[in-house]
Amino acid sequence: MSNHLATLCFAHLLQPTTLRFDVVGHPRAEFSFAVIYPFHPYRDGRKGGEVTLVREYAQGPNAMMYCLPTGALDPKRHADLAQCAAQELSEEAFLSGGEWHRLLPADHSGIPESKWCMNRFVPFMVIDPQPDPDPGSRDAEEVHMEVQRVTLHELRALMGSGKMLLPSMTTAYMALDQLQQLGYL
Repeated sequence: MSNHLATLCFAHLLQPTTLRFDVVGHPRAEFSFAVIYPFHPYRDGRKGGEVTLVREYAQGPNAMMYCLPTGALDPKRHADLAQCAAQELSEEAFLSGGEWHRLLPADHSGIPESKWCMNRFVPFMVIDPQPDPDPGSRDAEEVHMEVQRVTLHELRALMGSGKMLLPSMTTAYMALDQLQQLGYL
């Protein structure tokens, strides 16, 4: 956590005001992470499909939360966020391959995680990933992570339940829009 000073001028104040803010973020991850929406289309001609979620302990809310596979950029392991996304999909959801879509333009720096955080995330979607025969190993805090495949109806219910982390919800909304445009929904 760092403490930032900012001089702000508000229309209703005659004098500039200096405020102190607490700002959090992960500098070792270059303040960047990837969120992956693994979509499994139905194979019987129906529109729709299922999505793979993970359920893991979240320190902030001190609760088990649902999320999409998510991982921080590690410059020692990942050349870029696309490689980070593929490795996190393997480690967390035991999936690989598929048709990949970056849900933001290539030159976009990512979506801010929250107003008090320097982290930004890039949402990805992968269509029809397959079980990874040799998945990456999980980090120590991910050992108790649960992998679940849910219907889109169940996903939407979780998104409105308060049991899903915001970057995953944002990515899911973006992926659902993209899947609609691609004719999957």
